[in-house]
Amino acid sequence: MTSHDLAATAQAMVAPGKGILAADESFGTIEKRFKSISVPNTEENRRAYRQMLFTAPGVGDYISGVIMFDETLRHTADDGTPFAGVLEKQGVIPGIKVDKGAKALAGFPGEQVTEGLDGLRERLATASRPRPASKPTRTRSPAMPRSRRSRGWYRSSSPRSSWTGTTRSSAARRSPRRR
Repeated sequence: MTSHDLAATAQAMVAPGKGILAADESFGTIEKRFKSISVPNTEENRRAYRQMLFTAPGVGDYISGVIMFDETLRHTADDGTPFAGVLEKQGVIPGIKVDKGAKALAGFPGEQVTEGLDGLRERLATASRPRPASKPTRTRSPAMPRSRRSRGWYRSSSPRSSWTGTTRSSAARRSPRRR
């Protein structure tokens, strides 16, 4: 990716009137979300939920990018289109959560540190390769286009600096306006 490509991507992500959708709930977080509405936490239900989010009418008018959980990147829509492709067709930039969550910081009770930066380069390279999912019909088959390979995003797991879910309005996640 060239610096020009990177700059263009950054500009697209902070487009006026658009926000970033954090659809990167871990298995535990989405379990809580589903439990609150009595929906079993199955891979198919997670896939269907995210498909509903990504295919909502006009999503590209309000969302500039989506941070996906690793499993979500491998899923496809009912028609077989990988979710990354579904988003790109609507002008939305797909990304992947690259951290591994927060853990207690040794020697500092009550403080947390985000894990996952060690080995990040290898995990990002792996994220761009097709991998079999537990359900072959939902496998992300084509490789991610070269222009998207290095667009993995980092999102801190700190409660002070991360989004808490996908139900917040895009206005609540919008970047500050430029002056």
